[in-house]
Amino acid sequence: MSHNTAQTSVEAYRHYDASSLYSLILGLMRDGGEWCISDLGEELGIERSTISARMNELRNMGKFEYAGKKPSRRTGIKSMHFKLRVQDSLFPRM
Repeated sequence: MSHNTAQTSVEAYRHYDASSLYSLILGLMRDGGEWCISDLGEELGIERSTISARMNELRNMGKFEYAGKKPSRRTGIKSMHFKLRVQDSLFPRM
């Protein structure tokens, strides 16, 4: 069973490299406003841990800012949401 999990993880990594995920995440944020990690993962069909790692990297690049705690689109539970910085939403660099 762990072999299947490892194989699936390898396939997922090959399919979604960091640059591709950056583009997917930033595209959703441009089109859909504020997002939490759980909702991004659900929308993209990607594990929360993977989305979280890419979000941390994008945050360190200064691509987005915190938008406060709001209800999740998926669960209705309040969670931290993020939005693109105004400059990046008007003039994307990626």
